[in-house]
Amino acid sequence: MRRLIFSLLAASVAIASAPAAFAGSAPAFVRAADIPAPDGRWDFASWDSEHGHLLVAHGQDVLLVDPALKPVFRTIGKIEGAHAALAIPGTNRILVTSGHDDSVRILDAGSGAQIASIAVPADPDAAIVSADGHMAYVMAAKAGMVSVIDLDSLRELRRFPLKPGLEVPVLVDSHLLAVNNEDAGEIELVDPDAGKALGAIALPGCEGPTGMAYSPETGLALSACANGKAALVDLAEHKLVRLVPIGLGPDTAIWQAKERRFLVPCGKIRHLVGYRPQYSRRSSRHGHSDRTERAHRSA
Repeated sequence: MRRLIFSLLAASVAIASAPAAFAGSAPAFVRAADIPAPDGRWDFASWDSEHGHLLVAHGQDVLLVDPALKPVFRTIGKIEGAHAALAIPGTNRILVTSGHDDSVRILDAGSGAQIASIAVPADPDAAIVSADGHMAYVMAAKAGMVSVIDLDSLRELRRFPLKPGLEVPVLVDSHLLAVNNEDAGEIELVDPDAGKALGAIALPGCEGPTGMAYSPETGLALSACANGKAALVDLAEHKLVRLVPIGLGPDTAIWQAKERRFLVPCGKIRHLVGYRPQYSRRSSRHGHSDRTERAHRSA
């Protein structure tokens, strides 16, 4: 994940000024407010739906934003290069990857106290937590390994060797974890239950895939590529469907279930690009594009 420095965190990052080619197909976003926050190194942002918090990995700590409170944010934890901060469902705990000391931290969201530090392979970056809150999967970018973390016992259960360059994963089910590989330009596939690699999906024409999102309704994933494209992939059939033009500066991809579309923030062109896949898997179309802030890559 690319690290950027900002002095403001937008609560609603898009302005409804979409190009004509994208307009009218879905509701536009409206900019609600800007939230002043400490400067520093920013990485993944995630939403804690149970508690109504925005979590942002913020270098040496985690930024916890609660729009309903004043002040609207506080910082928790002491992290050595925070990359991802994720709420653990059914708890008031936060999982944080700490890239500079090769650990995963578990924090109490209320007090900010550290509950556990779990050693993992080199450079833990992106991560994903199972819907039931019992398991987490952590991508060690430099080591090229996936760590399986038991969130009940707070220990690493096992590791899967893949390739260096691991980025954002999606968890389809307990038998399929798909992980972007930024260096290899492909998606690595793993069966977490069986403990084995399932091969890779090549992404020709997609350079440096980082963000990825998954549509359960269609079985399609979208990987955001550094060269202004996104790769639409059929994970069940292990194949690239097509490349989609999106714009430069992407890093995150999101599946918005309500509108049945992918969203990709593209920081260099200052747009949040919407893309709606057709359920036939044979064709897809852009939804719309909203204006955002310069260098906006996460949401």
